[in-house]
Parts: sequence; C-alpha cells; structure tokens
Amino acid sequence: MLVHGTRPPVMGILEHLDASECRFRSLAEFAVGETVSFDYEIGGKIASVSGDVVSRVAGGPRKNYVLKLRAGSAPREHAKPPARAAVPSPLVRSSIRVPVDFTLGFAHDSGLIGHGRATNVSEGGMHVIASAVLPVGATLELSFVLPGGNVELVSEARIVAKQPSEDGRFAYNLAFVNLAANVHERVAAFVRKQKP
Repeated sequence: MLVHGTRPPVMGILEHLDASECRFRSLAEFAVGETVSFDYEIGGKIASVSGDVVSRVAGGPRKNYVLKLRAGSAPREHAKPPARAAVPSPLVRSSIRVPVDFTLGFAHDSGLIGHGRATNVSEGGMHVIASAVLPVGATLELSFVLPGGNVELVSEARIVAKQPSEDGRFAYNLAFVNLAANVHERVAAFVRKQKP
C-alpha cells in the first residue's frame, strides 16, 4: 500500500525499483513533489522505500509515476511482522486474477448494507461492481460463496480504488485485510483451480 501524507493508503503497481528511483502505476492522484512511502515483500523479506514524486504521466486509467528515492531511503530490509494468513501485498500483484461472476453482500460501518457482483478475484482481493457510493479507504465486511462452493465466506476488505461504471454503478477494487487463514486457503485453492 502506498502511503502519502494523512490520506488513507492506496494501491499501486510497482514496475521498477533500484537504489535511486522507483517507477509505479496507480489510480490514485499524486502531485509532483509529494512524498510517497511503501513497504513491499520480496524473497520473503519486507523492505521499505520513501521518496518524492518527480514525474506523473497519464497512461490509461492509471497514471505512471517516477519516485526519486530520498537519501538513505534506498530499499532496505527489516524484520517481517508475525505472519497471519500469507496474503500477498496489494502493491505488487503477485497473484493471478481470475474472472468470476457471483453476487456478494457487504456491510459498512455507516450502517449501509448492500450487494454487488464480483467480476474477478485473486488471493489478495477482488473487483466488484455495486450501486452503493462508498469512499476509497473504506473497510467493508464481505460475505460470499465462491462459484462451485457451498460455504459462505466472510472477510474484511478495503476499497483501494473506485471508478464509475458505464451503467451508472461503481467498480471497486477491494484488497482483503485481516483475512482469516481458512478463508485465504479457500480463495487460494479456488484461484489455483481456475488458472489455465
């Protein structure tokens, strides 16, 4: 997750990282000169990076950014936090997304309860189309049954991106958070089974 100022963390896709520069894509808006920080996992170890945005170029729905790393902020490893479920970081897409079409229910802290349609799922999250207007950064409680399954799964997910849909609804990118190990195992097994 990309952290920028006091705003909620957002998702980005890391494309290049070396000792002085980072290139990434994100649906989020970052201003040139803004400081962005993130952790990422590679080779089973967690590392941190921080730097200033020096370039922003539109490239479809996502913008392409170049981050000049701050002195002393080259990628560095630090101790990995205690493992919960082994859910990949949404920053670097390390799991395959598979197309799906199923209904799910959701609840928001505001008391809003609704439903939507999942259009793809991965070990790290899912893409959902819904009529409800929800803010990026909001946490939802989801309930769903994976296609071919018969067990209702319950999980938390954070909205990391939102786009208007052609039919007047909204397309939400959701990242699983605090995913219970048994739910992660079922989602991971489903994704593995769907891969070509």
